[in-house]
Amino acid sequence: MQRNKDIQSLSHIGNFGTDNLTITDLFSKTLSSLDLSYINKLLNGSKSKGVPAQDIFKTLFLLSFLDFGNVYQLVRSGLGHHYRVTKDMYYQFMKNANIDWRTIVWLFIKRVLTVIESKGNCSDSDSPKCLIVDDTIIPKKGKTIEFIGKVYNHVSMKYELGMKVLTLGYWDGKTFLPIDFSLHYEVGKSGNRGLNTKELRNQYSKTRVESCLSAKRISELSVDKISAALSMIKQCSSRIKSVQYVLADSWFISEVFIRTILDLKRGINVIGLMKTNRNVEINNVSISAKNVPSRFKNDI
Repeated sequence: MQRNKDIQSLSHIGNFGTDNLTITDLFSKTLSSLDLSYINKLLNGSKSKGVPAQDIFKTLFLLSFLDFGNVYQLVRSGLGHHYRVTKDMYYQFMKNANIDWRTIVWLFIKRVLTVIESKGNCSDSDSPKCLIVDDTIIPKKGKTIEFIGKVYNHVSMKYELGMKVLTLGYWDGKTFLPIDFSLHYEVGKSGNRGLNTKELRNQYSKTRVESCLSAKRISELSVDKISAALSMIKQCSSRIKSVQYVLADSWFISEVFIRTILDLKRGINVIGLMKTNRNVEINNVSISAKNVPSRFKNDI
């Protein structure tokens, strides 16, 4: 769901929020219909100054649909008076190293899929069910952000300050649902993420308990995105049995990527562009990639 295109100012959202049928009421009813009690259990013990974590979670969920740039804008908007929490409480909640966000995302999507299935006609039964993997840049400006560095933008063909987020989504013919994600930096040839010694020294750093969940997330930063994607695909394919295809950009398409997915033995095929400046082996025969379409066009 996206915000109304006619809304040009955040103040308009604030005015709308004062009506009887408020945006917050709409999303509260939606979340209530999904029954998030299982997520609340994962959030237990994460109270912020007496405010239940599930209340903060619901507000943060609402934040993305209102298209606010950050928590501060929400607190200062016309909707701010509906909440008894401050922006510091939100930030404290989001910095909690023991919240299992990966499991929360999956349980939320699992519940959504259950609701869709119960409706019977909310998905396209004739459409192939696909996992879609893609990465994109999260641009940043501050060089003191923890683990920040320069990453290559394949669109602009330039290095930009930021990180990359790898996302795995599920498409059922009508609905696209994000299933999992991971953050990544690029070490670079010099191993300094494109920054000089002073910039690296001035970066924020935090000591984490090795067993905490955020430490596991940090360990993913340096994992190559193909390995991370395959890990997410393996886990997701065991949870969603209807998956028939994996769609990916050309740079994901490699022998290890294709072979690993085919070895899942779930009848899952891979769809993606393949670079033609290489040879591929088909039925133990090496063939130039650019000749594959003409060689096998009669088999399609």
